[in-house]
Amino acid sequence: MELNNGIVRLGSFGPPVISANGAIAYRSIIYGQGIDASNADTIIRQRARSAKVLAQRFSDVPAGFITDPDMLLRKAPYNNPPANTRYEVPVYFPYYTDFNSQLAIDSSDEVVFSSNTGITSRVATINTSTGTQTITPLTTTFTDTLYVTEGDVATSAIVKDWAYDPNAMNNFELPVNLHGEGNMAFIGTRQPGGLGEATGVYQSRASGVQGLPFRFDLLAVVDRPVGGLPIGSTFGSLELPGINYGGIITTRATVNGEQSSQFQGIWTYNSVGEPSLLVGPTTEAPGSDGGTFSSITSRAWQSPAGQLVFTADVADSTELSGGIFVGRMRNDGANSAFPNNLRLLLESGSLAPANTVFSNDSVGEVTISEISQPAVNDRGTVVFRGTATGTGIVAGRNDDVIWAMVPRADGVTRTAKPIIRTGDRMRIDGRMQTVGVINFDPVYGLSGRNEVVFSVTFLNARSGVFKATLRPER
Repeated sequence: MELNNGIVRLGSFGPPVISANGAIAYRSIIYGQGIDASNADTIIRQRARSAKVLAQRFSDVPAGFITDPDMLLRKAPYNNPPANTRYEVPVYFPYYTDFNSQLAIDSSDEVVFSSNTGITSRVATINTSTGTQTITPLTTTFTDTLYVTEGDVATSAIVKDWAYDPNAMNNFELPVNLHGEGNMAFIGTRQPGGLGEATGVYQSRASGVQGLPFRFDLLAVVDRPVGGLPIGSTFGSLELPGINYGGIITTRATVNGEQSSQFQGIWTYNSVGEPSLLVGPTTEAPGSDGGTFSSITSRAWQSPAGQLVFTADVADSTELSGGIFVGRMRNDGANSAFPNNLRLLLESGSLAPANTVFSNDSVGEVTISEISQPAVNDRGTVVFRGTATGTGIVAGRNDDVIWAMVPRADGVTRTAKPIIRTGDRMRIDGRMQTVGVINFDPVYGLSGRNEVVFSVTFLNARSGVFKATLRPER
């Protein structure tokens, strides 16, 4: 790959993400001409074999960073200054410093990433008659910023604690979830309307106003009353919400209060911000013969079209201890969201899918346990991380597995298939390499075209980004 008129090579990788169109974005440490430890950290988007650096550590933010009362980035005082004048004007030079490994990518291949951003403020004294310019450094400040790309340019979306920016948050958490331009949901903290700091679920939409790219709607708030429950009930914690194209949000939350015992549930906030309890401790778990959900053990995730997936433990059932559950979020036409066809996809614990057998160094059936955050796409394909146990499988050596469950043409899904696991052998550049570490993003690691992306570090320290295309079972 060429950067700054020099050839650079890709080094280590963070977990990659993939869009509905198959574009891949990842964080990479590069090396080559003009690259050292200070500027080796990059955010890269790759379409087919063409890679583009979207941001590089200690490089200037190219556009869109709101830095002054006029909400303009001024890299130079004026384009056409008047003749025979001398004037002073502040000039702002924002630059990237430290990236976060968690990325997001939407259906238009636009990438969301976070960086701690340095802002060097200087005063430029310019004499137009002589053409001379003197730069006097003022201050350097740093602020966390969430960037959204537009094409190949990263523009500011959310800024932490920046006084002049109406999009400033006191804090925000990554990753965010977005489907389509301006339709974003995340956990953040800010001071809306003089109410004091409010930590909760925020939904942002494009404002339609130049210089103000997003507006925030505060939905669920920690330590504030929860509607529809006994007096004194509050959200004790909230997690990253799922969001679909219709703006319907789902989020896992813990509720506590004087008149309500603590419980976990899945709450939905529909397209007009109205809340309702979707899944709670009295909800009967499908496939459990009368058991109920005792705790929700993952985020309630959605595909763009509203396919829903989450993991949960089940109580009061002799048939089921927990597993992966799927459904589909719908709107009833009155802005009330509800799940349709909620069903058990995969049992957890000691019950493994029948005849799940690895080809190497294991004999007999493999048990899938410790299931972590599943992802789902519009086709109903589910990908998740799960620990394998069985004969020949050694903990910490060859038990970490990325699994997939792909529906057949009739929509039925029966068997979990391994995509990759630690200990697998892969041929790279004519030599066999052993998989040591797998980096998989459970939020954006699965595309709508049944493509799964992940990065691998081999035991010899080499690393790479890989894509697997999933086929329906026959």
